Amino acid sequence: MSEKRLIELETRLMYQEQTIQELNDALASQQQQLDRLEATCRKLIESVRAAVRSQGDLPHEKPPHY
Repeated sequence: MSEKRLIELETRLMYQEQTIQELNDALASQQQQLDRLEATCRKLIESVRAAVRSQGDLPHEKPPHY
């Protein structure tokens, strides 16, 4: 293998490793964001459930404008 070809392959490998690291960092960041969003959704769902439970069995009345 010629030295020029070897240098070309090493250069490609370097750029591929850099790209893989950048993609890995982006994926890790997105996973953290997804985890935070899921936690927020769970909190919101629990808040809504708690609000519904606190109202008890109220009769379903039509709003005053009907």
